[in-house]
Amino acid sequence: MKAFFLINLGLSLLIALLAGRKRKIGFFWSFFFSLFFGWFLGFIVTMMSRRREFPDTPPWPYQQVLGTLWAALWGMVAVSLLFPYEGFDYATCMALCFAGGNAGLGVFLVLKSKENDTKSLENKNKFPERLDH
Repeated sequence: MKAFFLINLGLSLLIALLAGRKRKIGFFWSFFFSLFFGWFLGFIVTMMSRRREFPDTPPWPYQQVLGTLWAALWGMVAVSLLFPYEGFDYATCMALCFAGGNAGLGVFLVLKSKENDTKSLENKNKFPERLDH
């Protein structure tokens, strides 16, 4: 089990260093998703993120609401898994990692929606809409 964890940790760092730094998701979130969801799903999430040089897409209007609900739901699941009925075993630890990863996904969605909100406000200030009368 220690070998599995060390291999997953090493592959997660490798994915975050080689692919995550060059994408909008960044090093931290790439490492986070690779560590908590496993290196394979973390690699898929990282590769689904846009490269840094591509322009931003407009934010989805309900992204912040969905992220908040997702983080709250999986956060409650993670807290409930901290107090197992029969003690910690391998399945409880894996479920706790999965719940923590999903709670982190909700936080990621909330932070990205706020980042998109501030960028859209900056763009409106740079390029005010013309009012033709």
